[in-house]
Amino acid sequence: MTAARGVGSVVAERVLTFTTAGESREVVLRIGLPTSDDGPHRVAPWRCAIQVEGMGGTADRPTPIFGEDSLQALVLALDFARRMLPFYARKAGGTLSAGDDDFDVITPNAAALDFYGRVSGEAMQAVREAERALRGKAEPDLVDLHRQMRELVDRYGEE
Repeated sequence: MTAARGVGSVVAERVLTFTTAGESREVVLRIGLPTSDDGPHRVAPWRCAIQVEGMGGTADRPTPIFGEDSLQALVLALDFARRMLPFYARKAGGTLSAGDDDFDVITPNAAALDFYGRVSGEAMQAVREAERALRGKAEPDLVDLHRQMRELVDRYGEE
């Protein structure tokens, strides 16, 4: 881990491209290590700072994000970055990207997420159909397979 002014120890960073009126420059998103504040005036037990160095304005200043524990502070900081960085970029007169047009600067591109969602839905539908086809089969191997399919359907839900 490295230390950056304002966010403390950096646990993650990503180089982004900030584009305004045809000009592009690199900016760096930094996520600080979640830390706790044991003082009597704390807002929440944990905080995790984010900062975008090089874009100017509000984003250049470290922003502490608070949570009840270190994981929540980190997750909320990442969610804050994902939601707010496009706003900060528009406010500064530009856009942010991470290499792909479909990127939201934090999470994988939407096309991949849609694909995984569609594939998992289709797989679950196939499991449901197989489970229905195996109902009432008396062969020992099929009875066990039916039980396994039924467990999957029960675990991941009926339609």
